[in-house]
Amino acid sequence: MKRTVLPIVAAVAAILGMISVARTRPKREPTVPPSAPPTSSFEQVVAGVGLVEANSENIDVSCAVSGMVTQLYVKAGDRVGQGQKLFSLDDRDLRADQQVKRTALEGAQCKCD
Repeated sequence: MKRTVLPIVAAVAAILGMISVARTRPKREPTVPPSAPPTSSFEQVVAGVGLVEANSENIDVSCAVSGMVTQLYVKAGDRVGQGQKLFSLDDRDLRADQQVKRTALEGAQCKCD
């Protein structure tokens, strides 16, 4: 009798546990977007309705030289396109270095003539 009662109690407990877990899971209702996603002629696309951001919410923007930002051409929330100018860097030191090199080049060309 003890050999049959214990497995039956374990099976009933397991079934009740599964029912309890199934009932406490949150119900997820499908959401319908207010408008259809945009269509595309490309084979593979990524589309979304609303605000689309990177997973990290930070997008690194870098350039070949470092420097202080002197002017911004966009603000938060603006749509930007490929090749669009986002900001300007202080280039006074680069222009001064370029002028020094031009003067040195002109001096070297004058000595050869």
